[in-house]
Amino acid sequence: MGLFMYPSCRAAGFILSPLPFIIQKGVTTVKGSGDMPKKPNKPCKHPGCPKLTEGIYCEEHREVHRSDRMTSNKRGYDSHWRRARKRFLAAHPLCESCRENSILVAATVVDHIIPHRGDDRLFWDESNWQALCKRCHDSKTMTEDRYQEYRY
Repeated sequence: MGLFMYPSCRAAGFILSPLPFIIQKGVTTVKGSGDMPKKPNKPCKHPGCPKLTEGIYCEEHREVHRSDRMTSNKRGYDSHWRRARKRFLAAHPLCESCRENSILVAATVVDHIIPHRGDDRLFWDESNWQALCKRCHDSKTMTEDRYQEYRY
C-alpha cells in the first residue's frame, strides 16, 4: 500500500505510515488507538448565557447552580434510611422484577413503587418499597418514574 502525501506535508515535518492514520505534526497516531473525537460543545443552560461548554454550565455559572439539587441526606437518604434499607434487603434478597421473569438476581436497591417526591409518609411506607437490582431500578426510574404525573 502506497503513501499519499502532499509536498507541503513533507516540508512541514509530518510523519506518515502505511497504516490507517491521523496526520499530526511530528506524530503518527494509528486509528483505533484510543483517540476519539470529542463531543461538540453545547450552550450553557443558564438562562441568557451564550457561552459554549463541555458540561451543563459554563465556568461562570457552574458555582451558581452547584446547589440546585439537595444532597441525599437532605432528601431523606440519611443513616436512618440506610439502616432501614439494609434491614429490608436482608428480608427481601432477590430482585422482584427479575423474579417475575423467573430469573434469580440479588437485589441491591430499595425502590419506592410510587415515587415519594419528598412526601415523608410515602417515603417511609414499607408497603411502597420493593427490592430491585440496579439494572431494573435504573430502567424503572428512567421509564415510569421520570416525569411527575398530575392527577386532576
